[in-house]
Amino acid sequence: MRKRLLVLLGLAFIAGCNGARPYIEVPRTASDNELATLRCIALTNDLPVPTQAIAYLEAQTLAGNPGCMTMLGTLYFKGERYGVAQDLHKARELFQTAAPRNPLAYVFLGWMAEQGLAEPMDLRKARLFYRLAKEAGAVELGRLLEQGKGGAKDPAAAMRLYIGAIRRFDDLAWNAVARLHAQGQTLDNAQRQRYQYLWVRATHGQMSPRLKSLPVLAVREAAMAAGPVNDATLRMVFSAGSQVPKISIARSSGNAELDAAVIAAMARFSMKGFEPLIDESGQVEVLAPLVFVDPAKASYAPEPAVIPSSVTDTAASL
Repeated sequence: MRKRLLVLLGLAFIAGCNGARPYIEVPRTASDNELATLRCIALTNDLPVPTQAIAYLEAQTLAGNPGCMTMLGTLYFKGERYGVAQDLHKARELFQTAAPRNPLAYVFLGWMAEQGLAEPMDLRKARLFYRLAKEAGAVELGRLLEQGKGGAKDPAAAMRLYIGAIRRFDDLAWNAVARLHAQGQTLDNAQRQRYQYLWVRATHGQMSPRLKSLPVLAVREAAMAAGPVNDATLRMVFSAGSQVPKISIARSSGNAELDAAVIAAMARFSMKGFEPLIDESGQVEVLAPLVFVDPAKASYAPEPAVIPSSVTDTAASL
């Protein structure tokens, strides 16, 4: 029997908010390292990086801020387009100094060792640096393990790193997991559950803009003005090899026009080729409860919930 996943989606009218400034100017003390690092990142957003911004990075580097030190190293690593003349040796020195307190610097050291920049190419050293970078270097280390560079080929270990490093749909780690899985690399039960959970959250994010589109909201408001509207459940059935699921209403809102608007909004919905993990049944069913919120009341968009993969025949109660 096909497996079921559950996505809990609030169909709510969410008000926008004004964009925040990239950083806030505050009096700096010895305890302001984190704020200073955020400012160093913000100041390097414009290219070429302004002279005043480079001076700020240099001052923070002299003060021993590892985040700003890494950012300054990045400028020297990338060169003139970033406001300074490229100096790989200086970049490497900055990364080496910052690395014990900023794992991201180990990623740059790993890349330089892998590419042979400012030092002879050394893939074993590259593996070591990526490992020292921990989460920040997980995808790069996984890539070397997957390709057998700098040591033994170990796609299973690469898969473990990729699964742990996924933070959002379609990021580098997500794509790496999808690629390895397509090549036949299996996932253990814990990895499958994590992937399905992340996939459900991604599905929630991809569905939300469609279901909060103006046509759906207009029909929703008209339906609510005419009388009570029930929460509904949307059904999506994904089949192996098909990027577009079959869409239907599993539980009606009680308003035929609103049901039809939801179906129309989800027409040709796709997860861009990233289907859920599908077992030998060849199908997986996604149930998405739709919470219709009265625009006159406070909006509420619940987090997605997932039925554990060990439960195959029972819908979750919310």
